[in-house]
Amino acid sequence: SADRLSKASQELLASYGKLGGGLTQLSKAYADTQAGQAALAAGLVEVESGLGGLGQTYPELQKDPDYIRLQDSVSGMKTNAAELSAGLKQLNGQLAGISGGLEQANAGLSRAAAGQAALTKGLASLSQGLAELQDGLGQAAGGQSRIMAGLPALSGGIDGLAAGQRKLQSGLAQLNDQLGELASGLDQSVSGLGQVTDGLQSAQSYLDELAGSPDKQLTGWFIPAEAIARSGFQAALDVYLSEDRRIAKFDVVFEGNPYELNTMAKIDDLKAAADRALQGTPAGGGAEVAVGGVTSVNEDLRSISAADYSRTVVLMLIGITLILILLFRSVVIPIYLVLSLLLTYYTSVAIAEVIFVRVVGLSGISWAVPFFGFVMLMALGIDYSIFLMDRFKEYRHLKPAEAILLAMRKMGSVIMSAALILGGTFAAMLPSGVMSLLQIATIVLCGLFLYALVVLPLFIPVMVRSFGEANWWPFMKREGVGGTELRGKESLTG
Repeated sequence: SADRLSKASQELLASYGKLGGGLTQLSKAYADTQAGQAALAAGLVEVESGLGGLGQTYPELQKDPDYIRLQDSVSGMKTNAAELSAGLKQLNGQLAGISGGLEQANAGLSRAAAGQAALTKGLASLSQGLAELQDGLGQAAGGQSRIMAGLPALSGGIDGLAAGQRKLQSGLAQLNDQLGELASGLDQSVSGLGQVTDGLQSAQSYLDELAGSPDKQLTGWFIPAEAIARSGFQAALDVYLSEDRRIAKFDVVFEGNPYELNTMAKIDDLKAAADRALQGTPAGGGAEVAVGGVTSVNEDLRSISAADYSRTVVLMLIGITLILILLFRSVVIPIYLVLSLLLTYYTSVAIAEVIFVRVVGLSGISWAVPFFGFVMLMALGIDYSIFLMDRFKEYRHLKPAEAILLAMRKMGSVIMSAALILGGTFAAMLPSGVMSLLQIATIVLCGLFLYALVVLPLFIPVMVRSFGEANWWPFMKREGVGGTELRGKESLTG
């Protein structure tokens, strides 16, 4: 760690201090030795000089081997001493350099030790900073996650911004072009304002003529005399006015089918609109309004048919009731016979309504169908009723329940055969393709089979059994019991 490194640096600094002191002492010792060697070399020079002088004094010594060896030894020692002195001098110089280097090293180590101490403190601060940095990195990681999550939206926004800039660039280009067009249009508007001014003057002149029109009822419809005199205007008048210009004709085209009830109902609205238009005009008092065309003709026929239908229903019901009263000498029997016919008729009309409106999809039954359907169904139905009830009248001496059963047994096949024959006759109208005939045939067929299969076999016997002897009220009464039983047996066996 930094603390151990600092301690080791302190110990190394102390060791370098001791080493520097030892080198200083060694350098001094080498200096003393070098001085001694220098003195020895000087002494050996003197010895050698003395031996040379001794050889000159005593020439015979130059031949003495010992003298020669001594002289060689002294010379070698002198040389060695000189070399040793030079080496020691060089060594002292190197030791001086090493001592200087050690001093520099000691100074450097001192600074290094101080730096290591500062480094230790810095490392402590660095450790604390690293902890804070780790916390900051955690927060930065969270922020980075949020940034990464927001990058797609940012990318989309940048793309949208780029697209918007392109659109803006395109729009600016178009705006530049349109500014040119605007400038051109302003030039044209200047000339157009002049034309508007001329038109306003013409309009003012026209309004002055209109205000001076003598016919106040036609205010707003003033036509200048020169326009009336034009051939084109006269040709237009020929389309809508008669030759004497006393009759005006207008063509009105309805959106719907001219044969539909909704379309025909608009004829009255059309007449009312024409009457309102004539009010307050010179021709309003004595003018006549007439409506023609397919829709108007059908509406007139429908109105006539509706009036005739109501009148016919009343007259037929009264006439049939009176005839039945005279025929059966009873008031009760005609009442429930007429009621059964009315029930059959309205049920048949309801069935036809379901077929042609709900199933086929028409707007309604044709206006002519109820009238003819009522007449035919009432006439045919009353015939079948007379067949049955006339035979019932023949057995009036029997009890009503027995009499009606016997009458049904005798007349059932006749009535069913007649219903089948007439049903086939009216069924032949179905392939015609004429909607009115189809609807009339449907109502008559439904009424015939409903009356022959349901009303006569079920409803009439129930009414006869319910009223009993009151069926003959108030004109006829059954004969005595004895005679009744005898004739009843003859009728049942015969």
